[in-house]
Amino acid sequence: MISVALLAATVNAQDDPSMAQRDLEAVREELRDLEQNLEEETARRDAVMAELRSAEKAEARARSRLNLLQKQLAASQERLAALERDLETGRRELANELAILEQQLRATYMTGQQEWLRLVLSGEDPLETGRQLVYYGYLSRARSALIAGVRERVAALSAQARAVSDERDSLTVLEQQQSAELQSLAEHRQERSRVLARLDQSIVGREANIGRLRAEARELESLVAELSRSIADLSVGDSAPFARRKGGMEWPATGRPVQNFGQARAGGRLRWEGTLLAAPAGSEVRAVHHGRIVFADWLPGLGLLAVVEHGDGYLTLYGHNQDLVKDVGDWVSTGEVLAHVGDSGGRAEPGLYFEIRKDGRPIDPRPWIR
Repeated sequence: MISVALLAATVNAQDDPSMAQRDLEAVREELRDLEQNLEEETARRDAVMAELRSAEKAEARARSRLNLLQKQLAASQERLAALERDLETGRRELANELAILEQQLRATYMTGQQEWLRLVLSGEDPLETGRQLVYYGYLSRARSALIAGVRERVAALSAQARAVSDERDSLTVLEQQQSAELQSLAEHRQERSRVLARLDQSIVGREANIGRLRAEARELESLVAELSRSIADLSVGDSAPFARRKGGMEWPATGRPVQNFGQARAGGRLRWEGTLLAAPAGSEVRAVHHGRIVFADWLPGLGLLAVVEHGDGYLTLYGHNQDLVKDVGDWVSTGEVLAHVGDSGGRAEPGLYFEIRKDGRPIDPRPWIR
């Protein structure tokens, strides 16, 4: 459209300079309108991306709370089961002690309540009487000890019963909190879906999508450059150098590569700088090598992103997570869980985006994987 107007202005310039000037002004006005529309579209897209960031981070916080609650629930259920086992064992032991005590009391009743007095007044051999008195003394003390033991067991069982009741109450509260968090999570997912729909409406046409992808790539490059400057002089400890692991690493998540390093994207205008793995939502994302978390936050195009520094200029990036379980400054070992696979950053399907960078430049991850 603009090119036609420019052509018309060029033709008219040969015949009528005043007409050419009017055409040129029309072209300039069209350019101004186009620039304004582009600025407005970019502003709308940026505003929606900010909403997406807020919605996905809120969802990640809800997931973290839910994961913590589920761990607390499991621990509470284990404690409750252990308490109930102890309570049942205590009841059996108390039943046995009560049976023994019942036998002794019945024997005492059958032989009379004052065995020692009858022996003294019986007129039998004093030595035999003495031996019998010693025996009855032992029996009386044993019976008293058994009675005391039964009382202690009853008290212990009462305490265990109270502990079981308290643990059940705690479990009920945790289950209620879990239900609330599940509802909160569902609401965040609905809000995310609404934001994604608005984002799709704000990106009209192939060129707009390419522009968005380029803007996201520039933001990632800026982040990597800033991280590289910040960590240049920091040590990652005494672990084996990252370079020695080439060809011996595992993929950070169990999944199938659907996009590989160097493949064309956006109609050939851009290239993939890492590998996209299709993986189930919620599956574990693990560090490919020992290192330290230097970034753990939301980034346009990659959503919830974790970046691990490995020394000697090597970084690994893990994007599109549904949550992040490590914070900046945390040390991680090879195979340690960093996050869980998600669809943050605006993806329609869950997956993990994985990059390896050396001195800020992306390199193909495939030769590094076993």
